[in-house]
Amino acid sequence: MAPFRVIVLWSLFAVGILYLAYFNSDAWVPFYISPELSMELPVMAPVLAAFFLGALCVAILYSVESVSGFFSSIRKSAEEKRMRRATTLYDTGMERLTTGQRKEGEKFFTKALGLNGEHIPSLLALGIIRREEGDLTEAINLHSRAKGLNEKSAAAMLELAEDYFRAEQFVYAVSTIKEAQKIVRKSLPAMRRIRDVYIRVGNIEEAISAQRAVIDNSPVAMEKEERNKLAGLIYQKAMELVEAGKLEEARDALSRAIYDDNQFIPAYIKLAEVYEKLGKSRNARKTLESGFKATRSIIPLKTLELYLRAKDENTAVVDTYRWAKGMAPENEEIRILLVGAYLHNGLPDTARLELSEIKGPLAGSTLAQLMEGKIIHHGDTSDNPAIQALEKAYQREMNVFFRFTCGSCCAITPEYSGRCPSCGQWGSVGQLLL
Repeated sequence: MAPFRVIVLWSLFAVGILYLAYFNSDAWVPFYISPELSMELPVMAPVLAAFFLGALCVAILYSVESVSGFFSSIRKSAEEKRMRRATTLYDTGMERLTTGQRKEGEKFFTKALGLNGEHIPSLLALGIIRREEGDLTEAINLHSRAKGLNEKSAAAMLELAEDYFRAEQFVYAVSTIKEAQKIVRKSLPAMRRIRDVYIRVGNIEEAISAQRAVIDNSPVAMEKEERNKLAGLIYQKAMELVEAGKLEEARDALSRAIYDDNQFIPAYIKLAEVYEKLGKSRNARKTLESGFKATRSIIPLKTLELYLRAKDENTAVVDTYRWAKGMAPENEEIRILLVGAYLHNGLPDTARLELSEIKGPLAGSTLAQLMEGKIIHHGDTSDNPAIQALEKAYQREMNVFFRFTCGSCCAITPEYSGRCPSCGQWGSVGQLLL
């Protein structure tokens, strides 16, 4: 556009000069070669000379612009070609990585950076390789370069935060992750990475906040799983509060965990424990009953039985299992537990009637047969070794009858835990009837 404007302006100027020259065609003007030497020329001569000189300058200017544009397009084309080549090398490197060929992948990333030293994906990939090799200094350097090239690259910030965490530079890790939070809005993978970094540096409060953002942006199909993770984080915070003796705050945190995920059994168990420590046994019992209502799991019931037995409230144990049976009449596990409660309270006839109502798979179980034997020999106080063996077998079977399994990794454990000892998942352990 610049040469075109020059041409237009020069054309207007030339038209004006020619107009004046036309009306002064017979005029002559002196033209001095030196102070002593001059000659007269018609007005048209210098005017035409100026006109043609201007036209020549315009032509030269246009030519220079055109030539410059030509070479610029060549340079741009070459640069685009290098960038495309760098991207191709990066893609090939990623293919090598996915097939376990780390060294081959590293070579392609290095070649890509040789063609384009500002190729951010290659910087990130090479930095990850260095981190996995234990060269954290080089990983930080590469990811810092990537971040410097694009200050709004959340991927670069997340990888850099991971480097800082591995290098135990937790202050820098948190600072970098906070930068990423300002950029990331709707990206679930990025928000999960932010949450995980907070968890690993022990900043549970920020992890809870990040997890709430994950839930707000999760599809409906994933919301249940994400709420379970949120409840696990709140539960973890509550455990810290319990250890610090802040029972009221722990109570409130556990209540929030149950509100966020009413299927999170550990929160019911721990909340009942907190109520007991606060001297509110009635609230503890109601909490465990609410846990059974919400989850239909026998774990809150077994916990409530232990509380009541410790206070010698054996009749309340029977009442609890009767109530639970009314809530879930199809649950044979509750019936078995109710038979055990009857036997413990010295009610063999009632125990026999309840046992006879079990028609499902548990009817032929070892525990059911041992219960039948105890009912038959109830009241026998002799030192008969067979009776003693029966009692030992019954107690052993009651202890091992219920096992617990993790719904996440399928690990089996003899004791209930709020967190799976194998995979670390919160609230994933449930009863497994053997």
